[in-house]
Amino acid sequence: MKWDRSICKEESLEDISEEKVRFFVKEAGKEYKGLENSLKKLKLAEDGKLTNAAVILFGKKPEGFFPNAKLRCAVFATNDTSYIVDM
Repeated sequence: MKWDRSICKEESLEDISEEKVRFFVKEAGKEYKGLENSLKKLKLAEDGKLTNAAVILFGKKPEGFFPNAKLRCAVFATNDTSYIVDM
């Protein structure tokens, strides 16, 4: 399983910024229907447990759990991840 989809055992919903999630959902043009519901729809929570990605993206203090984490984004031309168009 990829790191971002793994469950973060130390975090709970109280550690997530509802304001950040609400803003993101609104910017995506969707209706906000609560914190847990939104995280489930984004596939960032499962059975009340948060993924590492949820903590990095919407955590109140993600650096407390992942002090060495770095976010790198890339655009791929196809599903073949060996050809990066932009980074």
